[in-house]
Amino acid sequence: MRLKTQGILWVVYLTLLSGIAVAGPFRNVSNVPFASRCNGPQGAIVIDDSRLQTAAARTSAVQAQHSAASLAPVKAGFRRLQRAGLSTGRFDPRFPRTIVHTRGSSLVLPDLVKTQQAGKTIGDPTNQITFAYSNWSDADRLTLQSYLSTAYPKARLYYGPPAFNITVTIVRDDTIKDIQGGTYDVSTNEIHIPSLSDNVPEDTFVLLLLVLKAFHDDAALFYDAWEDGMAGAAATAIQVQPGVSPGFDPKDPGPLYGLSVYEPQNHPNLGNSTFYPSSGFTGMLVWRIAMARAAWLKCWIEDSTFFSRFNQAYYNEYTSSLAGDTLRLREIAAGVLPTVEGMDFQDWFVRQYVLDTSVRAGLKEFTWNIPLETAVALICEHYLTDADGDESPRSGQARTVYWSYDFSVNLYAEEGNLIDISATGETPGEGFLIPTFFNIGGAQRVTVQLDLNGLRSYYPFPYGVRGFDSSTNNLYGAVLNTTSGTMDVTGGAGLSGTSVSRGVWGGRITVSDLSPLKLTATFTNGNAQTVTRQVNVGWDSYMVVHDGGAQNTLVHTFTKGVTGLQMMSLPLTPLSSSAATLLGIPSADLLLASWDPSLGSDGKYRVWPDCEPFSLGTGFWLRLLNDVTVTVSGVPASTTDRVSIPLKLGWNMFGSPRQDTVQVDALKIQVGTDTPVTLAEAVTKRYVQVGIFGYTEGAGYQLATEVTPFSAYWIRTLVSAGCRLVFEPVTTTAVQSRAVRAQSQASSSIPGLAWKVPIVVQSGWVRSDQAYLGGVKGASVGTDALYDMQAPPAFGPVVTARFLRSEQGVERAYLTDVRQADAAGQTWSLEVTSTLVDQPLRISWPDLSSLPAGLRPVLVDPTTGTRVYLRTTPGYVLPATSTGVKRRLQIEMSSTTTGGLVVTAVSARATKSTVGLAYTLSRDASVSARALNIAGRQVRRLTTSQVQTAGANSLVWNLCNDRGTRVPSGLYLMEIVAQAEDGQSVRVLRAVAVNR
Repeated sequence: MRLKTQGILWVVYLTLLSGIAVAGPFRNVSNVPFASRCNGPQGAIVIDDSRLQTAAARTSAVQAQHSAASLAPVKAGFRRLQRAGLSTGRFDPRFPRTIVHTRGSSLVLPDLVKTQQAGKTIGDPTNQITFAYSNWSDADRLTLQSYLSTAYPKARLYYGPPAFNITVTIVRDDTIKDIQGGTYDVSTNEIHIPSLSDNVPEDTFVLLLLVLKAFHDDAALFYDAWEDGMAGAAATAIQVQPGVSPGFDPKDPGPLYGLSVYEPQNHPNLGNSTFYPSSGFTGMLVWRIAMARAAWLKCWIEDSTFFSRFNQAYYNEYTSSLAGDTLRLREIAAGVLPTVEGMDFQDWFVRQYVLDTSVRAGLKEFTWNIPLETAVALICEHYLTDADGDESPRSGQARTVYWSYDFSVNLYAEEGNLIDISATGETPGEGFLIPTFFNIGGAQRVTVQLDLNGLRSYYPFPYGVRGFDSSTNNLYGAVLNTTSGTMDVTGGAGLSGTSVSRGVWGGRITVSDLSPLKLTATFTNGNAQTVTRQVNVGWDSYMVVHDGGAQNTLVHTFTKGVTGLQMMSLPLTPLSSSAATLLGIPSADLLLASWDPSLGSDGKYRVWPDCEPFSLGTGFWLRLLNDVTVTVSGVPASTTDRVSIPLKLGWNMFGSPRQDTVQVDALKIQVGTDTPVTLAEAVTKRYVQVGIFGYTEGAGYQLATEVTPFSAYWIRTLVSAGCRLVFEPVTTTAVQSRAVRAQSQASSSIPGLAWKVPIVVQSGWVRSDQAYLGGVKGASVGTDALYDMQAPPAFGPVVTARFLRSEQGVERAYLTDVRQADAAGQTWSLEVTSTLVDQPLRISWPDLSSLPAGLRPVLVDPTTGTRVYLRTTPGYVLPATSTGVKRRLQIEMSSTTTGGLVVTAVSARATKSTVGLAYTLSRDASVSARALNIAGRQVRRLTTSQVQTAGANSLVWNLCNDRGTRVPSGLYLMEIVAQAEDGQSVRVLRAVAVNR
């Protein structure tokens, strides 16, 4: 088989790059998704002038961080593909970089300092870049001058005036190889590039990239996705302008053009804080560069003045921290470009994953998938991202399944179903496969399912509808969740009533290849329901992905309650992209948050507009100021198919994809390609923690027995690579397991659980929470996984009770803490909190019925020294404060047979004038004693809280009542209440007859 190299096919040639291995000093200082902040240019080559003071040392440092040898595997991969007969095209990718200088921990920025000291304006309209040339032949210098005489005015038009008025020297540097491309030094204002080759369009494109870096100069944006992405997009737009670079074609390999297949590649694993991880792993470098350029090209296609207006607004607000403040940069961009592709800029931005500059730690898979006529090229990257954004390759064997358009047939491909990936060798962390399909019944949507080390991805491939010739389709696509309908497109020559069959469609929207256009594509299904998308397309061709399933319109009322907080979801994929519009809540009043377990060691909340978009299975916190009735139209999940919700390691919020209630017992867990198992088995196998939690106002987190639409829930995953929560088809009869439900609730009916004690905290009447301590028979390794439940992350005003345990140096909070059934001698650490100000916090233990008689529980407050014996005291109150309440307490468990308080040898002897009461204390205790009548009413108090020592003690009653009057003859009860220092209390009664 021989494949053409036109359009995006160049990316087949790009394989993993390795070895750029010097870490820069800059990192994220805030890791909020799509709103991160960093302290410097993470992707730049960093030269420390305080340590590297000679030109030779600086050159060596540049080469170490931007090594031609480390980039050589690109060409090696190309030769491999040539040997396979997949291409005969030219391949000259280049990766120009920025150089920054530091002195200690400070960036050296002479142009910025000079401008600020002179009181001048950054980005002044009169600013110009003047070019000088060094080490060039006269012929090459004239070539560069001629190019810049045309390109520079266009660059100034598209990028706006430069940040500073500077002279840039373009130096021929023979130490730089073609694949490196070149460098721009922001401190010296020098561009270093190699000698010109015979590929002048590509040589000048790289020069233009570096010139655009000089436009920003000392005010460069800190993130590669912004600085390099914008420069690459703008350079592409400039280079194609008439007269700038004759012969330049953006579809050629060098410019790293990816807009043609942007939509199938738009995947969360593209995101990272830098394109150049400190380890030197560059398996994702090409894909990130291509996608970042494509994303910003969409903004330029929306408005050709975007870059110049963005830069001017950026310069107007420039501060030392703005260059690395994604949230503020987004606001600036939204101010000059309110909408992109028919969406509010902010909503559009959080859907472009390559622009997410936060670090998502964990094991990852990304597959660049290129649709061809009868095949799909799969280039699979497998790597691990750490908490600092560093990445390293991983090995594995990816297994593919090729599903037909209706998921009824697993299609055959001669090339097989395995992609071998090695962590070492010529292409570490990368595997490659081009499955080809023949005689499968014609054009259709083929879904590639790829499983790799517990990770699963799906890639829709429109088979048989993409073309590379002038007579074939240049606009085509896949429609998900349906197989038939019609597609109408406005823009270009337009398409009307184009048939969608077997989930795919195609047409020719222009006479030649595409050029930048704003198109509107409307899919109409068999029920006359429509889904409309605006797509900004570039050169070559374009693949559109629609979700076109049958639509429902649902109405639901979210009730405010007291606090306005609730966990919520939508049981369909909504047609609207704006959360504020969907919920009918003004943007200024909308508080919507989702939990991302991949952020940091324990995850973090993402707050709108930076949270994930609404989709099937996503769960959110929502704050309401009033009751809200939502009318939402969207695409529900098929009732006849399984629905799988991916779960990452740690806590996950999720919502039901079903429109009817689903019993928790009917849910299943799937790890990798294994058969899904019940929740009970998943707990035993340590796939997930026991218990799924819902939330109700007043009671806080509670274990759920059912999952309802429009609500959201918590589940905790224990598998490092994650797993999937499976909702079986609605038509499947779910076998309800009472044992699973009992186990999930950690009740005393669980086999082996001997007892449990609920600890309840309450504040402000409507806010409460409870945690359990317990004992299990035959406790051993594995007890925690089966019985102990960590608490879901808190949100909003909270009242909590949590048992604290230190695990591998990290303190964890649990809702349950189960020990051996005979827990004498053990201590539980209990933290109680309330964020409610000026409200006392009451702690109680309403049910000790299952606690063995031989155990003596005492609550200890180390702050005050108070000890409370649980068996004889109903509760304990912590006083209100103006900042809420937070206190660490202890629950000590001892045995009544070892050191417990016992009152023995009790006797009561009466004479005509007295009753003598004798008794023995096993421990020092505070003693109260009374004489009672037979109805239990107090006759005389003999003593109150009198401290007595262990041993024999006695008291005397003079047969007078509390008023001093002699009592008549009759039967009386002598009561002794002894309380030890730890709170243990003992009450004894003895009858005595009085004869006067």
